[in-house]
Amino acid sequence: MKGEFLPGDANAVLTKESAVRLGGCYRDILEALPDLGSVYIQARNSGGGLGKTVSKFCPATLEDEDFAIDPDTGIAVSLSEWIGIHGGILPFESERIPALDFEFACFTSGLSLLEIPGLCDEGAIQDLACRFFDSEITSEELIEWRDTIEGQPDICPCCQKASEIRAENVESHPLYEICRQASLSGFELRFRIQAPHIDMVSAFAPSKVHASNGFLVILPQTGDAAWHVDMRMVHSLRISTIRMDGEKLGQLEIFDMFGNRNFQVTCDVPDIDAAWESICRRG
Repeated sequence: MKGEFLPGDANAVLTKESAVRLGGCYRDILEALPDLGSVYIQARNSGGGLGKTVSKFCPATLEDEDFAIDPDTGIAVSLSEWIGIHGGILPFESERIPALDFEFACFTSGLSLLEIPGLCDEGAIQDLACRFFDSEITSEELIEWRDTIEGQPDICPCCQKASEIRAENVESHPLYEICRQASLSGFELRFRIQAPHIDMVSAFAPSKVHASNGFLVILPQTGDAAWHVDMRMVHSLRISTIRMDGEKLGQLEIFDMFGNRNFQVTCDVPDIDAAWESICRRG
């Protein structure tokens, strides 16, 4: 993140009409993130997103390493792709909540820290935004700024049509049935989102599996995590068996039409890969 450290503005206030741009070098901001305490972290890529609540987010940098890594939470953030950070107020269910959006050259708003009522420490995001306040911009200006950075490759007509069909028929896709079976059986799944700007894992047993506006949405019973998949971008699935720390796991990889592996899902239930393959053949 470029720019010199600025002293902040104790009177800066997050509102729904505008956003604040935070200033300072990335190391100063990273060192301040543990002060947020409990926070909900949502990582996004072109295929969807993965979120979870953590008691403290403490990404550390190492010399000559591109990523800031927090091994305790299973999150790594690219420093070379990071180009800015904004604070604002986002809609959440029937409320509006404070949030920090990390902007990346390859994917704007690719990581968000959210202050969800009942799960997170109240007022912490506001305090950090005041501490690193640089300038205020309108929501429209932020959208325009992001539009100048984001660029999706063109999708051929055949892939476009297939993506629309998947979005309209989420519940008939094998991925939906795989997640539904996991929720019925109480299996814990380990989810991983990957992109040049982010690498994050979260593990939970799916409780609620549903379709929403072309997305497959998976939630645990506790409500403190979520996995959402844009079914428009689910071009193919690859099922295999891997070994991790000496343990045999079933692995499901999700690819988009550009060949990007957006997600990995693993499970330690014996022969789960065979069950997943069976579901795919029926689908």
